[in-house]
Amino acid sequence: MARIYLARHGETDWNRLGRFMGQQDIPLNARGKSQAQELGERLYGVGFGACFTSDLTRAQQTAEIVLESLGSDLVPVRDVRFREIDGGRFEGLTREEQKASYPHEFQVREAAKSQGGDQRIPFPGGESFSEMVSRALGGLDDIARLEARGPVLVVTHGGVIQAVLSHILHLTRDSLDRMTIANGRATIVDWSNSGETAQILGINI
Repeated sequence: MARIYLARHGETDWNRLGRFMGQQDIPLNARGKSQAQELGERLYGVGFGACFTSDLTRAQQTAEIVLESLGSDLVPVRDVRFREIDGGRFEGLTREEQKASYPHEFQVREAAKSQGGDQRIPFPGGESFSEMVSRALGGLDDIARLEARGPVLVVTHGGVIQAVLSHILHLTRDSLDRMTIANGRATIVDWSNSGETAQILGINI
């Protein structure tokens, strides 16, 4: 079993504006860099044995700041499986802009979500929540097999952390939308057996 700290990257300007980033490569803003520094301070003394990060800039920047704050010489390993969901043509748009620009696709997703069935519906030109769940869990399984000397830090995205929690807790997408995964905060899980016996130790610490 591996103890994994799933950290969401710090804030970006698109976070602040309510724009759906998906896999667009948006860097941290000043507040996001401060959040990463504060996260490192909160995690001081954990003694991480390895660090993995999404290959997107905002996650890499967060990982570097956290490790520097910890005084760690770990080198973050980039893993595309910890990328945010591919939002296709919805990326870069606010929720209202999505609705205005793609009314049919938006309505299909909203209707399915209300019935708990949108997990397999891909974003137009992108991927589905189920596809993101599958790749993220595969990444965690590989980490669990590493037997790292200490807990493992994974710097990733809000959607990925939601994916992990949905798998452990068997939550619907509608339920997940009521759960905030904060920028610059970490969720701690003990992970093994593809999450079948996983335990959640903390959210948004």
